[in-house]
Amino acid sequence: MGCPGCWHPPLRVSWQWQLREPPKIAALLDVSMYDVDGFESSAHLVHAMHQRKITAVCYLSAGTWERWRPDAARFPAKVLGRSNGWPGERWLDIRKLSVLAPIMRARVRMCARKGFDAVEWDNVDGYENATGFPLTGAEQLRYNVFLANAAH
Repeated sequence: MGCPGCWHPPLRVSWQWQLREPPKIAALLDVSMYDVDGFESSAHLVHAMHQRKITAVCYLSAGTWERWRPDAARFPAKVLGRSNGWPGERWLDIRKLSVLAPIMRARVRMCARKGFDAVEWDNVDGYENATGFPLTGAEQLRYNVFLANAAH
């Protein structure tokens, strides 16, 4: 295992992926893992999950800009590409690592402050989509390796 001390899920694990809104503490399901929106979920919710022996995973989009996020203004226009099909969401130019790295590291720190056990990076397949940027698989891999290391 490449990350001593990191959570490594077993081959079979019960889980709930809930992004539309954070689950209510009183209504938490009896599962081993919850994957919830990192911005919308509170440290109190994560603590409640831990009290129930639930692993808490912090969902973050790393390949798209979302206009409703509190850090949306940190993304300069030059890294914003085409819509990815969701209203208010646009692909990022993941080649601009010097611009994106501080933003993504700040997001990881937010997850850590809230007590999350892991990070789920979403939209990390821009090279396979019409982003508005000529992304390659090698560039995507470079970005994804950066994200994995930042999360660790």
